[in-house]
Amino acid sequence: MQAAADERPGTMAALIGIADDDAEAACQRAEDDVWVANYNAPGQVVISGTVAGIAKASERAKELGAKRVLPIPVGGAFTPS
Repeated sequence: MQAAADERPGTMAALIGIADDDAEAACQRAEDDVWVANYNAPGQVVISGTVAGIAKASERAKELGAKRVLPIPVGGAFTPS
């Protein structure tokens, strides 16, 4: 896993207070490598991707109504398989 994380650095963030559809739209509007990694609960979605992609999607998410964006300290951009 470390080699994969070193080869392609990434990160994750939790979007709080946003609808699932808006979280997906934020990722698409970022126009970078970023995607929904997990639907934690109603109004809480975790996104994963490149550092730049997460930054862009976080801004789009705020524009779409996210109340908070919480960076998640991780060693890589992980998604469920």
